[in-house]
Amino acid sequence: MRKGTPFRWEGQHTEALDQLIQKVTTALVLRCPDPEKQYYLKVDTSAFALGAVLFQYDEQERRRDIAYFSKALTLPKRNYNIWDREFLAIITTLRHWRHLLIGTIEPVIILTDHANLQYYQHPQKINQ
Repeated sequence: MRKGTPFRWEGQHTEALDQLIQKVTTALVLRCPDPEKQYYLKVDTSAFALGAVLFQYDEQERRRDIAYFSKALTLPKRNYNIWDREFLAIITTLRHWRHLLIGTIEPVIILTDHANLQYYQHPQKINQ
């Protein structure tokens, strides 16, 4: 489309919009949690926010998302070291989904992409 050319809504645009509406309104996005199955918690953080996905695997070993969580970090928490922010993401999301995770039979598996959390295995390296 050239600059200054007016936009015209055509049939292809209607078809694309219809397909998008159909996918968004019919795809099952979140599943109900099954307290009998193991929970998985995937967390990640950036310099400004943290986020997580709580999920389980179904009978066919397909990942089924149960819930999503995100939260902006306060200005003081943005100054945390990366491993402290990753640990904060774990603690925050465990607290957020405590009502689901408190009575689980299987342990909750926590997945993170940050190797710096290994420092928490050595107490002498933990800062205040």
